[in-house]
Amino acid sequence: MAYRMENGEQGYDDRVLKVECPECRERLTAETLKDPPRFLKNTLSELKIKCDYNERGCPGYVQLGNLQSHVERCDFAPVACGHEGCEMMVNKKDKVAHERELCLFRMNSQVWKAIKASQDEIKLKILKMYRNVTDCQTEIKVHIKEVEIKQDDMK
Repeated sequence: MAYRMENGEQGYDDRVLKVECPECRERLTAETLKDPPRFLKNTLSELKIKCDYNERGCPGYVQLGNLQSHVERCDFAPVACGHEGCEMMVNKKDKVAHERELCLFRMNSQVWKAIKASQDEIKLKILKMYRNVTDCQTEIKVHIKEVEIKQDDMK
């Protein structure tokens, strides 16, 4: 917690520090707190506490000194589903299963990719047809001019 407060990381809660010093009655803030002595830091870092993701199911009790590294690799950390339209947050360990089997947006994502590919293909075909029509129109205009010239010559 002290590490987090010093580095402005998540976990620091202003409400926790709305207290006064018992000796001088000054309001305590992260800036006014002093580092504890080394022996106290060492003692505290060896305390075992629940993982930050205990409420998400992590059964781990971790030494306070190792909490940050545990939290960074914890399988119970919340992660967002990768499918477009799905806003579900799942445990890191469940992400693959959620995206492959459970997510209601998984089919839509695959279908949308197929539709997009078809659209791109159809757009190319339409562009090709448009060019062909334009070429045909140009040829027709040339033939009309030729016919008009021949008609004039026949007169």
